Parts: sequence; structure tokens; C-alpha cells
Amino acid sequence: MVKISAYTTCFNPIFWFSTIEATVKSALKFSDEVVVLDGGSTDGTIELLEAIGDDRIKIFVEPDKYELGRPWLAHKKTSALNKTTGDWAVLMDADEVIGEWNAKKIRELAESEMWAFFFGTLHFYRDWNRIQIEPDKKGGGWYQSKIYMVKKGLGIHHGSVGMDRDNFVINGQPLADSKFMRARTDIKVFHYGWCRPDSVLLMKKWTQEIDWWSPEYWKTHEFPFQFENPNTLTEFTGQHPKWMKDLIKEKWRWIREFNNDWKGFPWVKTK
Repeated sequence: MVKISAYTTCFNPIFWFSTIEATVKSALKFSDEVVVLDGGSTDGTIELLEAIGDDRIKIFVEPDKYELGRPWLAHKKTSALNKTTGDWAVLMDADEVIGEWNAKKIRELAESEMWAFFFGTLHFYRDWNRIQIEPDKKGGGWYQSKIYMVKKGLGIHHGSVGMDRDNFVINGQPLADSKFMRARTDIKVFHYGWCRPDSVLLMKKWTQEIDWWSPEYWKTHEFPFQFENPNTLTEFTGQHPKWMKDLIKEKWRWIREFNNDWKGFPWVKTK
């Protein structure tokens, strides 16, 4: 029987209002093991995951290596990937959840001769029912799909691909390159990383730009950062994964009560 592993990395995800519990529970629906590589959380994450009570959850703790700079995230994800023991591995960030209706599809993909599979991504933005689908005004964009599922034993690992510092690579080349055996699917991953209280989002934005660019970033950019009004975005009318329902109900109030003082497009301008 083909074995499927899921893996994720985290550091204090409870503090950061990530979906770590729902992430792991959704992974258990389709996988034979779930590897969690924790950076040394002090917010009760380990205890929360242990309380799920499933021996398929394999928790490892390795202190984060910020001294590695930009390559650090790829190093951490590769370390987690290397700890999986399945024939296939499915990447899930600690703010992502896969719907229970896709479990059978993922199991069926594992019978393929392909090397990797693209899943679609739904980016929820400051509201459980608003999603980002348009490119931003800085020339970037919200990716609509990426490789999530890879075959083990081929030397596939995480690495820098353009501005993406933790994509999949093989033999020094992007795994997404057309010459490699990969295919697209209709599976959707629910990304809730930008669906948190504003105070947490501001901390995330502050650290993210320093991490991506340099400690000098905020010397030439305005802060606090102006976020986009979710009411201007595409409405999501579909079904959320079942593991998110209690969380959405509990957090509905803070996710809906935003300051209504929007001043145009959110991206800050260089002074």
C-alpha cells in the first residue's frame, strides 16, 4: 500500500492565530503520518497537538536558524520533508487546511507515475468569506496554485525559485518546470494566513518584510501598514473544511469588526 505523509513547520502558531490544529486534523484525513517540525514554541502548541491523541502525528523540535537568512525557510521545510517516511509527501503550512472532500482524491493521486501535483490555493483575506484573486499593484500577485504534493526518493527538496524562497527544486531546477513530470489538479487548499486580528497581522507584516527584504525596509516604508478593505474583494460562497467551523464561529466577531477608514489601495509607497 502506498504511504502518504503530510508535513508542516511552525513556531508559536497559537500566538500567531494560525490554524495549526485544523491543519493537522485535516492532514490526518488523507495521510498515514503527519510530521510537525516546531521551532521551539512556548505557546502550548506541542501540548495542543499531543492532545489530539493520534499516534500518526510525529512532532520534532528544532530551534529556528534565523542566522541562515533568506535560505532559512527552505532549510526548515526541507528538514521537515526529510523526516517524512511516506512514498509521497504533502506540504501544508500552519495556516492552511484541506477540505475533507479531497481526501479520496489525494489518495488516488498517490497511485500516479507523476513526480508532483499542483493544488489550487484560496487566499482568505481579513474575512472568512473574502478571497484575494487579483494581482497586487506592486506587480506581484496572489498565486492561484502551487506544487503541494511530491514523490519521495527523487531528490526533491525546498529551495529558492526567483522571489519564492521555499519552492520545490530538483537537481538545482524548479520542479514546476515543464520538463518534469507534474500535473495540475482541482484540489483546493484553504489559506487563512491573512485572516487574523489586525494587531497580529501588523506584527506579521512588520516581521515579514524585514525577513524578506532587510532590517532597513521600514526606514523607507510607512508603518502602520494600510491593509485592504475585505469588502472590496471577491466573495467566497463555498464550504469551509469542517475543522474550521468552530474556529470561524468563535472568531467571527473580531474578523468582521474592522476600522472603516480605508484610504485607497493598501500597499504603502516608498518615500
